[in-house]
Amino acid sequence: MPTLTGPAAGTVLITFPTVSGAAEPGATVVVTSSSGDSLATAVADTSGAWSAQVCGELTAAPPPCLTSTDALTVAAHARDETTGSESEASTVLSWTFDRPVLAAPTDGEVIEAPDGGDVPLRVEGTAGELVQLSVDGTPTGELHRVAGGEDLVWRGPSAGSHTLSLRYVDVGAGGTAVTGFGPSRTWTVSVAEVGGAPEGTLETAPGEVPGGAPAEAQPERPVSTPASTPSTAP
Repeated sequence: MPTLTGPAAGTVLITFPTVSGAAEPGATVVVTSSSGDSLATAVADTSGAWSAQVCGELTAAPPPCLTSTDALTVAAHARDETTGSESEASTVLSWTFDRPVLAAPTDGEVIEAPDGGDVPLRVEGTAGELVQLSVDGTPTGELHRVAGGEDLVWRGPSAGSHTLSLRYVDVGAGGTAVTGFGPSRTWTVSVAEVGGAPEGTLETAPGEVPGGAPAEAQPERPVSTPASTPSTAP
């Protein structure tokens, strides 16, 4: 049975953490959710040490990583790759998550977007952290650093119902590529009218930056700080 260490139980996090422990050298360690979904795997080194980032698969994350939830419980198992059998579970770790909030529009709101069709989105959360917005399940390709008094501007959404999701993300040392994320929070809004703006783009105000493509398809650009430009991009 492997050991499991990580942020203390009950710790409030914003992104999924890295966990570690000890197991038999060469053993494959699987970190699972309370429902049995695999969230991370690692191979113990010659000393038996192992570590893995929970929900570290950015493009193929398992369902518990993408569910709109504020809590997660994990355990570790050692797996025999030859037989497929698994050891008893380690002690569990449980965390809660702070998630960004779409303060306006609110869930279920019907929005009128006359003339230009612009829809301001007021995002609230932990100051200085980066958030990623997805529209109807697709990341916009831009990141936004949480700072008071600044809105995202959704340009020319099509009429009808849309799902908007927000989550915190981590970026690498260079400030360009997303390296981790937290659980999302999701809202459904309806657009009653649309003006003449190009459909389906997203911008940040006042430093307007176009989006619309999946995050991984966008060219990497440096992350700016609120002191210079309130918008940020991967």
